[in-house]
Amino acid sequence: MSSAHHTTRRRVTGAADEGALVLLITRNFIYFYPLYTGRPIPMEEWRNRMWLDTWV
Repeated sequence: MSSAHHTTRRRVTGAADEGALVLLITRNFIYFYPLYTGRPIPMEEWRNRMWLDTWV
């Protein structure tokens, strides 16, 4: 395979990885949005968002 093919593959892989990372970050922000804004949520949902005991 030529060097140009490797460069194209690398760019496509990098773009896909970057897109996946942006989606994960966006999803995480949406998940914690009620906590960031101080909106009331049920206690069970609040407990689900407290991943570590030290956060409580």
